[in-house]
Formats: sequence, structure tokens, C-alpha cells
Amino acid sequence: MANNWFSSQRLLVVVAIVCVSAAFSVAQQGTRQVTDASQTQRTGASLGTYEALVIGNNDYKNVVKLQTAVNDADAIATVLHDRYGFHATVLHNATRSQIITALVNYRRTLPESSNLLIYYAGHGNLDKEVDEAYWLPVDADKDNNENWISADDITRDIKAIHSFHVLIISDSCYSGTLTRDANVGITLIDKQKVLARMLQSKSRTLLASGGNEPVADSGGGAGHSVFAGALLQVLRNMEDSQFTADSLFEALRPRVAGRSSQVPKYDYLRDSGHEDGDFVFSRLGAKPLVVPIPSNTVVENGENVPDIPPDRSNVTQPLSFDPDREAAAIKDLLKTYEDAYESRDAQKLKTIWPTIAPKTFDLVEKSFATAAAIQMNLHVGSPNIGQDHNSATVKGSFSQTYTPKNGSAQPRSGDIAFSLQKKNGLWAIVDIK
Repeated sequence: MANNWFSSQRLLVVVAIVCVSAAFSVAQQGTRQVTDASQTQRTGASLGTYEALVIGNNDYKNVVKLQTAVNDADAIATVLHDRYGFHATVLHNATRSQIITALVNYRRTLPESSNLLIYYAGHGNLDKEVDEAYWLPVDADKDNNENWISADDITRDIKAIHSFHVLIISDSCYSGTLTRDANVGITLIDKQKVLARMLQSKSRTLLASGGNEPVADSGGGAGHSVFAGALLQVLRNMEDSQFTADSLFEALRPRVAGRSSQVPKYDYLRDSGHEDGDFVFSRLGAKPLVVPIPSNTVVENGENVPDIPPDRSNVTQPLSFDPDREAAAIKDLLKTYEDAYESRDAQKLKTIWPTIAPKTFDLVEKSFATAAAIQMNLHVGSPNIGQDHNSATVKGSFSQTYTPKNGSAQPRSGDIAFSLQKKNGLWAIVDIK
């Protein structure tokens, strides 16, 4: 997948494991095989930045090849970026070294304010003799676990990642065994009662496509697995602008179980530093999330828990301004500006620059129509966001190579400055100098 908006430095992870039986006989039939966690709380309820590591493995060297894992990964990365503003890194046909290196890098670079989602689509296995689940990278051998990635390997790295919320989505048979020691599920009632606390407490959770059973490598339509097809449908059509991973699970489960013999599972990731939070998705363009202020507290299981009335009619306050999230949104906007030039899409440019002068837009359309290719690169600094949090400027330079349909390449470069404004939750260009 060559989409250049995928960041190579940040991750939000949904993990989809494709299973193989111990003898890999199931895979041959076209199925998928298989910081400190001491109650740290945020002082505010900021959503933070969203990062994703999305892995799709089809082209195995020593194991039966898969058909849909790469396509699933690409589609998941696209909807996460386009609809929810994730910075996604996509790995195709990844080796053990590449996967472990990615996880280790995020242990070093992701701040606590981030949310991480890991998606892995590929073969997996359950070693029943030692009761251990594994991911199988493309360099895995069928009868030698030297290059396999164990559940303990994954948990160890995730426990050390600083991101406040980490979600693994695993599309595989035996994927439910990754949480085999948790023995406790997250319920919709819990989510409705303590949303504020879920935002303010760490979470390490796993959404699995099934429990301890094989899952299909197809059947979801458009070249997707049953689980991936349902996941894409739910992510695209969720009515709520903000929702927890548990709500995602509740909407996803009947769509999968109703079309296959597999039953999805959502649980805490065992021995991972999970507290009592949950991963929260926030759609691009959504109004700022409002968190109820509890009028009093009640004691539940020995803990003080916000007493939030079911009608949510008590006093509220918006989440605090998050400069990292706003800077990330502005970075996405400028990447779209680059993409509009390289794809020669004038309408895309107008979408992010709605106040562009008609004469300027006409010139842009004509230049796009007469170009055989355009290369555009921005080199900008950090945005200067105004005190009102709804205006910003970004300064830097650009380099552009315009190649007409009948002519030679015409390079140009220079300084550039963007004036931006935020309306209805979205940043847009208002002027370029």
C-alpha cells in the first residue's frame, strides 16, 4: 500500500492474527490460524493522538500462503486514517524482526498522551503442549518456533509502551487465547457508567475475531475475511461520533457470529498493565467530547466511582485542549494538500481550502489538467496555534516539479506560509503566501 499519508513513526494498533493449526492442516483448507501500571490517572480527559501499526501477511515462505490478509490490512488502515484521524504505519509481509522492531520503537517514541492500535493479519498457531498462542511472521517455519512471536512477547512490549490506551484487534483462530488468564469481560453497562474513568485510566485490551477456534480467511466480501468485512462495516457506519472499543465489539459480534461459526471476544489483555479504562474512538469532525462531572460518588467494590445519572443531564465540561492532537490534525491537512497536487485533484484541494479564490481555483484546475505528473513536497515547522485554539499558522518551504503532458519537467521551490482556521472541529486552509 503506497499511500504516503501513512506515518512511519507513529502507531495505533489493531492486531488481526490469522491462525494455523498445530499441523497447519486447517490453513490448507483456506482458514486463518492462529511503564508502570500502578493506577496512574490523567489529570484531564484529553483523547490524545491516535497511532496505528497495521500488519498484513500473505506471502509466507514456509507456510501455506493466505489470500486476504494484505487487503484487510490496507482497508483497515484507510478507514482508520480517513474516518478517525489515525497515523497508520502499514507493514506488508512482515518478518519477526520487522514486527518486534516496530513495537520496540514505539516503546521509545510514543508519549503517554497517545492511543495505540495494533492490527495483525497473518498466520498464527496455538501450541497446546505449552498452552501458548503465537503470531507467525512470513519467515516462520512450520515445525520450528524460533521465528514465532509468542503472546508473552507481545504482552511484554505492550506493557512497556507509554501510550495510555492500547487496543489489539486479532482476526485469527485461537486469538482469544491471548487473554486466557483474564477471565473477566468488559460490559456495556460498565462503559455507560464510568466513561470518564475509562478515559482517565490506562487500558490494554484485545478484540479477537474468535475464541479457541479456527476463523475464515475469506467470506467477508470484497476480498476480506468475515471478521475484517464486519469490522470495516462497523467502523464506517457507527452512529456515535465517539465510542469505546467495547461498543465497537457489541456492534461487531452479531455481524460475525451471524455469518460464521466464530464468536468474537473482547477482554482485558492479561498481565499487561491494564487498569479499568477503555480505548475510545473519535470520528474526524466530531464535536469535542463532553465528559460528565460527577455530582457525588458512591462506593463500589471498595472504590470511589463517579455517580453519573443515566440521563447525563448533570453539569458537563469539554475536554481540555490537546496541542499534540491539534498538531497531528494540521499535519494531516498539509499532507492532504501534498496529495491533492500529486493526484492532480482540484476538488480535494478545494475541500481543505474552501475559501480559495475562484480565479486561483481555475488556474489550479487548468494546471492539473495539462500536467502529466506533479511532485509536491512540503518542509514545514511545528504549527503556531493561537490562544483561541481555532487559528494557526505554519511556515516552511516547498519543492515542486511540474511535468506537462507535452514538455520537460519544470522544478520550482521557495518559502511558503499557511494560515489555518478550525471550524466545526476541522482545520482548513484560509490563505497561502
